[in-house]
Amino acid sequence: MTKEIPSSIKAGLAGVPLLQIPFTQYLRPDGRTRKVRFAVSGTSICSEATSLLTYGWTFECEVLTTGEVSLTVSDGDENRAIQVVPNGPDMGQAVSVLVMDAYKEMAEEAIAEAR
Repeated sequence: MTKEIPSSIKAGLAGVPLLQIPFTQYLRPDGRTRKVRFAVSGTSICSEATSLLTYGWTFECEVLTTGEVSLTVSDGDENRAIQVVPNGPDMGQAVSVLVMDAYKEMAEEAIAEAR
């Protein structure tokens, strides 16, 4: 399943590729959802995130009762990558690591399917 990435979530900043990744945030106490975005920059990360979205995988997040944030990439059936990090300024790095981990999973799946 492929999806086109809306141009509204693609942008450039001073020549550095920038992508606003759409996440579904689950809110306590009842799991209501809202859309949030986390920015990633750099050619490789933006390309990998775009590939994940095109592949149909989704990004999700929630603040845990510990105050930490769970960031996940889901294929619709299961979480394919997860990062649990303190809520704060290091979230951007965690999103980048999440993208790299999920992209590796997606590539391994594509290779397995090609065999």
